[in-house]
Amino acid sequence: KPYIEELKELSTKRRLFSFTNEIKAECMEQKESSEIIDSAETKLFKIATSSSSKDFRESEEVTKSTLDYMNEMKKRGDNMLVGLDTGFYELNKKNAGFGKGDLIIIAARPAMGKTAFALNIASNALAQGVGVAIFSLEMPAEQLMLRMLAARTSIPLQDLRVANIDDGQWGRLTDAMQQFSDSKLFVDDEGGLTMSALRSKLRKLKARHKEVGLAIIDYLQIMSGTGNKDR
Repeated sequence: KPYIEELKELSTKRRLFSFTNEIKAECMEQKESSEIIDSAETKLFKIATSSSSKDFRESEEVTKSTLDYMNEMKKRGDNMLVGLDTGFYELNKKNAGFGKGDLIIIAARPAMGKTAFALNIASNALAQGVGVAIFSLEMPAEQLMLRMLAARTSIPLQDLRVANIDDGQWGRLTDAMQQFSDSKLFVDDEGGLTMSALRSKLRKLKARHKEVGLAIIDYLQIMSGTGNKDR
């Protein structure tokens, strides 16, 4: 075992040495710094997690993981839900919940409630103990929180904006704010988001908070391209 550990240590150092040369080469090319940083972070993350390459999976291992998955579904006792519960029964019936690695695009005409719908899904995920990351390119985090509080407390959004609420509503509002405060909600409202910046921020967040299971971008069309890559 000590020889194996030493071999792994030297192998990691050799990969790091190659990595530095690759970064030098990329710096000499006509690439934007943000693109180089994203590439460097990706490669370094792979080295750190020892996942730079993945070999074939044998049938025995695939069969066992499939059986484990089926046992997990059986324990749930839910014949409809496989992924994340969206909180909307009819939607769950259509897609069996949001699966890990799914890319879901919510599309509709302006002012149809896309953001409100996405925030409701986020609120439901938080209630299940799932961490949620929200990238808000259009409105500040405080505005998003007001909308989520309005949905959670049934207090009209306009009343919350001007703090026109009575004592009973204050109690509901305080409880809702405490619930959100205790949950794993992360909001990025910087704006000017690029794909490389998104990937970098999410990678770092996920490394610190493993419970993050849902990322929401509001909204996709505002995102910028990176270098000469297709937006």
